[in-house]
Amino acid sequence: MLAVLIRMRQNSTRLSDKMLKRVGGRSLAERIISRCLLAGWEEGAPVYAFLSPADEELCRWANILNCHIIFRSDRSAAAPDAQQMCDAKMIEDLTSKRIDRVLFPSACFPFLTVSTIREYIVRARSAERQFITAYENQGWVFNQRGEKIHGPHTSSKREGEPYKTVCSAFFYAPVDVLGEPEMLDFELVTVPNTPEFLIDVDTQDDLEMARAWDCYQNGGRG
Repeated sequence: MLAVLIRMRQNSTRLSDKMLKRVGGRSLAERIISRCLLAGWEEGAPVYAFLSPADEELCRWANILNCHIIFRSDRSAAAPDAQQMCDAKMIEDLTSKRIDRVLFPSACFPFLTVSTIREYIVRARSAERQFITAYENQGWVFNQRGEKIHGPHTSSKREGEPYKTVCSAFFYAPVDVLGEPEMLDFELVTVPNTPEFLIDVDTQDDLEMARAWDCYQNGGRG
């Protein structure tokens, strides 16, 4: 069974309490949880928030929205970055729930739509390999660790030639590879260059951009 797992934490090195920042009157946490829950309900996929008990405000929001929580281990909670959030305890919890594949939508993309999340639930259910999303740009292809990807589909290209760069809006993996330091077998899935995928809130400037876009979409009303 596939589940949607929303990895969040309140502490952020570049933007304090990032997931509690508001865009369009709702926090980033509220936006992603509510949309994942609706998409999961429509597609019959359970949705979990992956949190530390210390993330009290995020836990409160998960409870308000009736989103079940899988608590991170102490080791995971102490990890310096989001890429180390997965660990044996999480896999054990998922396995006990008969979950054998997981879709990770990023909580930092405020304009992901329910229909897009639904699309990736369907895609992940039928995937034979793990995947990450990517968008077209110029330069090289990098994995989620910031390392150059080498493979038959990403042969080295000369400077300035078209390429795909990783977009962290979605990352899918079967549970037997969670926590591995490398992505073992994967494919890149291209996504459009739209605010839905390009506005990734990580800094104060990103937050202001998201708020400006939301205001523009609402005819100048914040």
